[in-house]
Amino acid sequence: MNRLRPRTVPFGDFVNSAPQYVKEGEDSGYSYLPASTPGKGSYGGYLLTKYNRTPMVYIGSNDGMLHAINGTTGVEEFAYVPKAVMSNLPLLSRTTYGHRFFVDGTPNVGDYYDNGWKTALVGTTGAGGRAVFAMDITVPTLPAFGADKILWEINSTTQPELGYTIGTPQIGRMPNGDWVAILGNGYESFSKRAQLFIIRLTDGAVTKIDTGVGNATTPNGLATPKLIVGSDATIKAIFAGDLLGNLWKFDVKSSGTTIAFSGSPLFQAKIGGVAQPITVQPDMIPHSKGGMMLLFGTGKIYETEDALNTDVQSLYGVWDQTGVPSVSSPTSISGSQSALQKRTLSWSGSNAYAVSNETVDWTSKRGWYMDLNLSTGERLTIDPQIFFDEIVFTTIIPASAVDTCSSDGKSTTFILNAINGNVFPYPTFDTTGDNKVTSADAIIAGKQGGLTFGSTLLKNGPSAIIYQPESSGAGLSGNGTRATAIVPSYNPTRRIWKQILRTD
Repeated sequence: MNRLRPRTVPFGDFVNSAPQYVKEGEDSGYSYLPASTPGKGSYGGYLLTKYNRTPMVYIGSNDGMLHAINGTTGVEEFAYVPKAVMSNLPLLSRTTYGHRFFVDGTPNVGDYYDNGWKTALVGTTGAGGRAVFAMDITVPTLPAFGADKILWEINSTTQPELGYTIGTPQIGRMPNGDWVAILGNGYESFSKRAQLFIIRLTDGAVTKIDTGVGNATTPNGLATPKLIVGSDATIKAIFAGDLLGNLWKFDVKSSGTTIAFSGSPLFQAKIGGVAQPITVQPDMIPHSKGGMMLLFGTGKIYETEDALNTDVQSLYGVWDQTGVPSVSSPTSISGSQSALQKRTLSWSGSNAYAVSNETVDWTSKRGWYMDLNLSTGERLTIDPQIFFDEIVFTTIIPASAVDTCSSDGKSTTFILNAINGNVFPYPTFDTTGDNKVTSADAIIAGKQGGLTFGSTLLKNGPSAIIYQPESSGAGLSGNGTRATAIVPSYNPTRRIWKQILRTD
């Protein structure tokens, strides 16, 4: 009798983990580090070294492993099994096996200095467990890569405030010289409070910044943070949202990291007094008057019952006035939506949105908002993306039935002015169906299509293309010209995992 399940593919399924391609990598600007910083003078040489290294693709899989695949040959170089998922590995061989998440988080890659320049990968188990790990992938091939290249693994056994971290860890340098990974504590931590985790890359030392908001009755958790990095390539501030609609700002100094605005959130997303969950990483753009505009939206889809939730969610652009010359003492934003300029959605045809274009009075308003109230259940769970002065939001509208294998539903792609939330005075979508964006196309705020759980913005000089599975592409440009993406179709897997996680 065959007691094992038949296998026809070499890997488990990839659901919430997105592949990371690594070769020459990003120039993080570390040649501009403060004077006397170790490694400042040698970073340019390290960039040349990276250019010649083996290209690799890293992705987490629900077979219990982070896979490292040679980007040229397609051959797997190595795989890593986090300790946090090892006890569940026997479930994979059962003939009665039902889907379960294992290494489900998207890894991130960044350079750091430790007696020489190196490249670190920081990953999480996402929906598969409460764990985060780091490894040195400077030389990612055998025999140079071995167990000694695993820098650390941290899980909820030793850090009970670490929850299910669905987002992506961020990597950078602190003003005190530490090279760190920064992440929100995620969901379902021990205390159910929203907390920021700062983990030193070299030894795994953990610093937690506790907002104090959340409890067992009103559970909370912090989503993926956004880093503000100064001209000296050092982290200056951190923004992150939580499940109770709070957008937090953390001030980063040599003396430590603290919650800005005397421990209060910069902004609270609410509608009718009801908190709107923030599960995306905010994006940001400098405001012409100084300070930063933070762009984000609300909604969640990680619990099974979320698909049935019809609470109205919103898109937001809020103004952090830190650095505004005329504002001597920046404050948080009181009044929630009443402190912002309202944008009103309306239909423009059967599958497109128009939006009102009122002027924002920056002497009395701290940004803008737009309620997603035309399509029941519409929400933002995909990270927004800035391109020049444009903000790209990709929303989802789940199917009404709770079926984790169904791809039914819709998504809307919005392209708006990031500063004021207005529609641009030129077309940004192909509405004529000729696979080009020209003056013949209609001016709209958003275009609705098939459900997608991902949105990739590929930049090409002054233009970019949005690729979305099971959705049409929309061209963008900084100078009025447009490109169009023809996107292959496949069935995305819905990101609902809480109920599945708790079954064998």
